[in-house]
Amino acid sequence: MEVRLDFILSTLMMAFAFVEGDWTTNCPNSCKCIWSDGKKTAECQDAGFSAVPGTLSPELQIINLNHNNLHSLPSQTFKSVNLFHLHKIYMRNCSIELIDKNALSGMVVLIEIDLSHNNIRTLHSDLFRECEKIREVRLSNNPIQKLEDGLFSNLEFLQTVDFTGCHLHEIGSQVFWNVPALTTLELKGNRFTHLQLSAVEHLHKLKNFGLTDNPWNCDCKLRPLRNWVVKRNLYSIPTGCREPLQIKDTLWNEVTDPDQFACKPRVVSLTREPRGILACLVEGDPLPTVTWTFNNKLVTNYSFLASDFVVQESLLQNGGKWSNLTLRNTRGKDNGEYKCIAKSYGGQAELGKEVKFDPYATGNSYYGSSDGSYDNWLLLAGSIIGALLLILIVLFVKCYVCKRRGTGQRCKKDKESVNGSVTHVIDSEEKTLINVINPLQKPPRTVNTSANSSETEFHESNMSQYNENGSIKGKQLSAPDSPFNLSFLLRVNA
Repeated sequence: MEVRLDFILSTLMMAFAFVEGDWTTNCPNSCKCIWSDGKKTAECQDAGFSAVPGTLSPELQIINLNHNNLHSLPSQTFKSVNLFHLHKIYMRNCSIELIDKNALSGMVVLIEIDLSHNNIRTLHSDLFRECEKIREVRLSNNPIQKLEDGLFSNLEFLQTVDFTGCHLHEIGSQVFWNVPALTTLELKGNRFTHLQLSAVEHLHKLKNFGLTDNPWNCDCKLRPLRNWVVKRNLYSIPTGCREPLQIKDTLWNEVTDPDQFACKPRVVSLTREPRGILACLVEGDPLPTVTWTFNNKLVTNYSFLASDFVVQESLLQNGGKWSNLTLRNTRGKDNGEYKCIAKSYGGQAELGKEVKFDPYATGNSYYGSSDGSYDNWLLLAGSIIGALLLILIVLFVKCYVCKRRGTGQRCKKDKESVNGSVTHVIDSEEKTLINVINPLQKPPRTVNTSANSSETEFHESNMSQYNENGSIKGKQLSAPDSPFNLSFLLRVNA
């Protein structure tokens, strides 16, 4: 029994040795066929190969061909030499320029390929079609300019794609279609100015998104991607803006207002419409603000006294905006250049138009609005009437106040005697009687003892001229011609 057991063990060892020796037997002298990480590996780097050696064992799982001058990968590059079971392929610095679309045909168990630091310029969209198990693709430092739609479509196990240091400036929206496991996408050091969000927004498991060292043009076209990257916490420092000038060298995470990623506005048209309207159509993202100038002076609603300038705006469903400047009650002096100016974070655009009016028009021109002039006349008439009413009210109030005060103030104007005593008060009726030379009423027979002798003598000399009822005999007195005469007469009457 012991002899049989020893025989069996020795036979098995010989069988294993035979098998091992079989996959390494035809290993080229410039290669090392060894076990590495539990896999059959051929180390053939810097071996001077110009093509994949055809004597390697079909059981080979890893092949390292770095630093060989392969120049190209023809159709069925590995299938043609019976290397069906390769898991990993390394071809860095192999001066590869061309890759046939069927170069990886038959590589159904391939999980990793590294083609970095070559001169590859294009990749056919069907290159990885049969690589259903692939997980890592590294193509950094190749002058690849564009990735075609479908290049990585339906690769359910793909996790890492590295295009660092290439010349990429465009990625199709369907390049990564149905790639649910992708977690790392490196696009650092390329020539991207824009990248459409639709190319990556469905990559729900993406955790590492390298976008640094690209000449990003941070305008409205890039805004959706920037917002998505910041929101998903995929931003990596120092991803910044190369253009436009107003936010040059600004990092994406330093932009406080997303509308700063703006496109330059555009004035599409400036046309002259009926009923005194200048119509300006503007476009931009974000929507620009519109201002008007007349001979380089800012125009706002009703900003000029002589003419009415009314600005109205309306939005369009496609994102544009109409700004209408209505010119009302125009005159010849309103001739000049009218400009429509659109402004946003993206810059400024303007369009001018020279407009001429009838120099002899007084209220309206052929470009004016009769309705607007009528409104102006109504406004002017109403203003005048209101001013007149206000003046009348003020005068009425003043007269009323003066009348109320008049009865108490007239006494202050009465004349006083020499010693200060009041001799007589003349009311309005007495003044009337005097004016029509009516007989004077006999005054009270009181004599001011303080009067001088001349006045007394005069009084006595004239008393003889009065009759008993107080009328003057034979002579009538005329109304006094002056305040002095009136005062004198009053003293006589006294």
